Amino acid sequence: MSVRSSTRHGAYSEPLALASAKRIRRVWTDHPALAAALLAVAAVLLGAWVHRERRSPAPLVDLSRLRNPAVAGANAVMLLGGIGMYLLLTLVTRYVQTPRSTGYGFGVDVFVAGLVLVPFSALGFAGGKLVPPLRKRLAPATVLAVGGAAVLAALVLFALTRDRLWLSFAVMGVLGLGVGVFSAAMPAAILAVTPAEETSSAMSFNQVVRSVGFSIGSALGGLTLAAETPVGATFPTDTGYTTAAWVGAGAMTVTVVTALTLRQASRREPAPCSSLLG
Repeated sequence: MSVRSSTRHGAYSEPLALASAKRIRRVWTDHPALAAALLAVAAVLLGAWVHRERRSPAPLVDLSRLRNPAVAGANAVMLLGGIGMYLLLTLVTRYVQTPRSTGYGFGVDVFVAGLVLVPFSALGFAGGKLVPPLRKRLAPATVLAVGGAAVLAALVLFALTRDRLWLSFAVMGVLGLGVGVFSAAMPAAILAVTPAEETSSAMSFNQVVRSVGFSIGSALGGLTLAAETPVGATFPTDTGYTTAAWVGAGAMTVTVVTALTLRQASRREPAPCSSLLG
């Protein structure tokens, strides 16, 4: 692995995450020039990283694969899906621990907040087990869209109603089911549009994209809540959670639509890795 390339990748990611971080919640209102500068630095470093990767004999990520619209679409699905999935995960765990004195939340301790994650884990495992039988009936990209639709449903449910603790458990269960299906279906969706000799690079790049999506989702959730936190207050308004959930829902809507478009693309192209998909 190229240490220089890895360092450059982290270099452009850090200013982007910092510009969205909850810990500097007032950067966009009190110091807009600083926020814009951080984003500009991230853009410049990203451009430098792309320039270097395209010319490296042993790149960390083979960006030439993105010339294939189907491969680019699959990675766009992973990026947007990662944003929506991780955004909701952070929202729910924070929401249930918010003191009731704020007018919302349940004021639970860390132990109960941890229990909220149990449905996510259990149904996430079950979702992964559902993918093989679904694959016998549906195309890989369609299964991917099904997982994205479940995550979208969880985001909409959280946005519309969350006044009972059991609803948080339900939201996390639906989210876990969607994440399980989505994550298990992604490799097959990538392989379906990737030549056999390029599968290793394609899968590696997809993992990088997923990590970036998770980072952006977490930061975006914090940024949205920070924007909805009154001056001098410790906690955001309840509306902030609604807004953040709808932001995630928007990302997941584009994810599902793109996945269905990817399904059409895979139909038009030969399945170069069909032997690997079983």
